[in-house]
Amino acid sequence: MTAGLPVIDAVRLAVDEANAGDETPRVEFEVYDDHSAEDGAREAAKQVIGSDAVVVVGPGTTVSALAAGPLFGEAGMPSIISSTVRHDDGNFHRALRERGRRK
Repeated sequence: MTAGLPVIDAVRLAVDEANAGDETPRVEFEVYDDHSAEDGAREAAKQVIGSDAVVVVGPGTTVSALAAGPLFGEAGMPSIISSTVRHDDGNFHRALRERGRRK
């Protein structure tokens, strides 16, 4: 899970900031480790889909994203990814610039 620690830290910071006021709903953050593997990604995706989650931040690797993406898509759950290769199937929302343009 060390490769994903910067993203986890960034999301925790954003969650803390979002929850700093008295506004509702409150944001909760749960980490699921997919071990950067296809089987792990599919298992983690099933756990997330079975939870009360409404959005996913991740997966963090291309291998995991390609394995979990179809499951998130079937469940109608958006997935925000910070760094993977381009994959245009409608399940992912990239947070990176590519060739000088926002995606």
